Amino acid sequence: MTPEKTTTAWQNLTNQEIEPSTFKDLLTTFTYALFHSNLQHLLSNTLMIWIFGIVVLQITSTRWLLATFILTAIGGAIGQIALEPDSTIPILGASGAATGLAGFYFGLAILHTRPMAEVWPIARPVHSFELAAVGIVIVLMDLIGLTGHNAGIAYGAHFGGFVTGILISPLADQHALRA
Repeated sequence: MTPEKTTTAWQNLTNQEIEPSTFKDLLTTFTYALFHSNLQHLLSNTLMIWIFGIVVLQITSTRWLLATFILTAIGGAIGQIALEPDSTIPILGASGAATGLAGFYFGLAILHTRPMAEVWPIARPVHSFELAAVGIVIVLMDLIGLTGHNAGIAYGAHFGGFVTGILISPLADQHALRA
């Protein structure tokens, strides 16, 4: 997903100037999350998705887990576009969706105390506020990174995914929670 191309595609769509590449460029606001730059990138996102995906699945449903992944990936793309709308540097990876799952869980943990989470390989059950705090630490690390010169990291995608996760968590809390 390239912010500049996606911004142009959205403008073309709203101006009813639809070109063949318009929908392809808009589709990348989700498909970017399915590809990674290298094995380390894939493994770090997989770990985040594993930890937060397991606990989201434990307290919601498979549908909410999938919906959250998709919506927070899109929210991550929007966050990156908002941070750097004219950037021609492509982004890829599930970091927006991974931090989105953390934000979703954070939102659920703020709404209600949740059961202790069982997340392998953590040796003991984890209190919901401890796990939610991990999401906050991740966002704080992103804030610190944003002020530095860590090129190659899509901080806007991280923030966009996290905020989207928080924003959709009340919907799941009202309509789909099993616990």
